[in-house]
Amino acid sequence: MLFFLLRATCRKLNTQHATRIIFFTLNKGDKRKCQTSAVTKCLLEARASNVCPNGRAKNSTGPRCKSWSEPASAFTSKRRWTCSKIDHRSDERRKAVLQDVVDGITLCDALPNIDFVMCMFLPSDVKQAVLDRYEMEVMLNYTTKPIIFVTTEFSGCVDAVEMAEIVVGGAEALRRKPFVAPYINVTTGLIHNEDAVQKLLYMAEKGLPTTYIPSTQGGATAPVTLAGAMVVAQAGVMAGLVMSQLKREGTPFIMPGWGGNMLDMRTTVQPYADPDKRAMVLDYGHYLGLPMFALAGVSDSKMVDQQAAAEAAMTLMTDALAGGNIVHDLGYLESGLTGSLVQLTICDEILNWLEHFVKGVDVSDEALSLDLIDEIGPDGFYLEHDHTFDNFRDRWYPELFERNNYDGWLADGGKTLAERAADKVNKILANHKPEPLPDDIAAAVHAVVQRAEDAE
Repeated sequence: MLFFLLRATCRKLNTQHATRIIFFTLNKGDKRKCQTSAVTKCLLEARASNVCPNGRAKNSTGPRCKSWSEPASAFTSKRRWTCSKIDHRSDERRKAVLQDVVDGITLCDALPNIDFVMCMFLPSDVKQAVLDRYEMEVMLNYTTKPIIFVTTEFSGCVDAVEMAEIVVGGAEALRRKPFVAPYINVTTGLIHNEDAVQKLLYMAEKGLPTTYIPSTQGGATAPVTLAGAMVVAQAGVMAGLVMSQLKREGTPFIMPGWGGNMLDMRTTVQPYADPDKRAMVLDYGHYLGLPMFALAGVSDSKMVDQQAAAEAAMTLMTDALAGGNIVHDLGYLESGLTGSLVQLTICDEILNWLEHFVKGVDVSDEALSLDLIDEIGPDGFYLEHDHTFDNFRDRWYPELFERNNYDGWLADGGKTLAERAADKVNKILANHKPEPLPDDIAAAVHAVVQRAEDAE
């Protein structure tokens, strides 16, 4: 079935050079043999690609490397390009501006359970043709965490990589410490637009990691059944994997952990928090040995409310249990059209809960405490014992979730979860100072942005 779909995909590739790579790179143009060996080769070469999650040129010791294919890993972030924002100060829904991007990246830099960043908002107050350059500049200047970037066209991808190379000290340094990767959307699983393929092959040529994500809507661009929609989506993913490995064997490839999206026939909206697609593709990706790019912490609600909290928690829980390696879209509302820093902060609390849930139980002699149980006896009291003082912090304590009784909660201000999260956002933005780039590096990064601006 996979080879059949890859043939269908190749016929729909809208780029001459991509088609040539698929059919003629291996085995002197034997199309059937080329497809079979290419799939086998790419699955072998792309397994367990190691990606270094950070890289600043001034970090002389080098960042800690980590495999993005570890089943237990969960790198989490907000995603980019919501047109609107729920303002954390006024609760007003409005168009996003560049300062919102700065605030979002600053918040992500401070939140302890956010491991990488993406640009959450589409700024309406900069030239739209180069907004992706401004976003990349902000991300490089306001966080030391790894970055997944999105660009509107191929030239933006080239500029983003150039800016990352400036920060880390050159092309070879970035290849050794690839702290950036592009988010590449593809027209559908069976139609690969030229811009997406150009980005994919450019990143592969440089030996840098990439995502490759065909857009699929069950009932519109794919069969409405979950299995049918998954087939179309994964055909596109496998085509991207083949192309990247034929361009440069062993280049890191991150597989999307969803793809069976549906079109809600009542509203014609594509829901984000639906349960159907969650575990199926993650299992498939782990079977192939590929790192999985998951989607969770999202909601179809229009504001930070009970639905938003419930859907964020359920989607994060299912992706954590299914083994998503890189989880994005935290803080998304309105099916991906609106972003909220308050919702993102609530997701950070949920992640902290999940971290304790999935980490397992310590059954060492100290933790089992058999001698202590014998010492205290059946009617003893543990509160005053040193063992309690030494170990109570190992249990989970929330920062935002409320555990007091009603009178205590009221005495503390009687605030809702959303209000407490908004207070935390305000406190972080007022006090957190991200580690800045050196002045000369920041100037060189901005020069790339200015060059793109001047070219328009």
